[in-house]
Amino acid sequence: LYKSFVIDKEESEKYYLMAVDRDTKDFQIYYGLYELYRYRFEDSEKALQILYDGFENNQDDANFVNELTNYLLILDRRSEAEELVEGYISTHPEAFSIREKLK
Repeated sequence: LYKSFVIDKEESEKYYLMAVDRDTKDFQIYYGLYELYRYRFEDSEKALQILYDGFENNQDDANFVNELTNYLLILDRRSEAEELVEGYISTHPEAFSIREKLK
């Protein structure tokens, strides 16, 4: 509500952070907070950090790797994206197709 319709980024952040505290496994909560930081606050470091936090709590969820890789490439942080992808593939060899994002 506060992120998309009644724009109040501080209220939105407050409720997203409460939601993350309550459910550290839900990718959509982290993604919503990432969008809030990226587009409303225009804070790329906070946007990245929330995705990294989510990934730390969900090491097997490829959604975090995909979003982090995409955003790191947008930010021209290719080496960080490559390191993330290769690290993920080393523990999840079936996810080798994620490498395609780097091309």
